[in-house]
Amino acid sequence: MAGLRYLHLKEKLEWNFTGSIGSLPTAARSSDSEISNDIVDGIVGVKGQLQGDGGWIMPLYLDVGTGGSHFTWQGVTGLAYMFHWGELGLLFRYINFRFDSSKLQNLTVAGPIVSATFRW
Repeated sequence: MAGLRYLHLKEKLEWNFTGSIGSLPTAARSSDSEISNDIVDGIVGVKGQLQGDGGWIMPLYLDVGTGGSHFTWQGVTGLAYMFHWGELGLLFRYINFRFDSSKLQNLTVAGPIVSATFRW
């Protein structure tokens, strides 16, 4: 399989100084700064599943890509149970981006996923 991955990053920093801060100008006592970036990567991947006993399956997904980031990859696996209408699963997803930037070098997001797939 092949496709695109889009990532929108937005960071905001706010500060507010109170109390006696000497000669700091009033304008510098509170402010904020914001940066954002949009990244699009082309990806290729594979998807499959291992069939267990009964209706149990182990979904597998892996993709890699590049483009706006230097390198990105994603992996998903877990356990699911198949019903006649689809499947319910508890999965774990790990996604990583590596950047050629002085502001951001590496971004990783990982965590559990509760999934439902409907077939008709």
